[in-house]
Amino acid sequence: MPSAIILISCPDQRGITATVTDFVYKHNGNIIHADQHIDDQTNTFFMRIEWDLDRFDLENDNIKDAFQKIVQRFSILVSNF
Repeated sequence: MPSAIILISCPDQRGITATVTDFVYKHNGNIIHADQHIDDQTNTFFMRIEWDLDRFDLENDNIKDAFQKIVQRFSILVSNF
């Protein structure tokens, strides 16, 4: 089963987890694994999310472009796509 993985970090803010998981949901993805934590000393949010691409409605090459609004909204640094 093909899957996609995104590793993100950004300043901690409300709504990051909801927005990222909603992105996967709205594009018909099924989350296989998700991990997140906050570094309290630097107030940095970290997340790793993996989802099934079986019924995902974006092609692999288009995921990064579609995710850009979220990147800009939360000042996300994407380490892996």
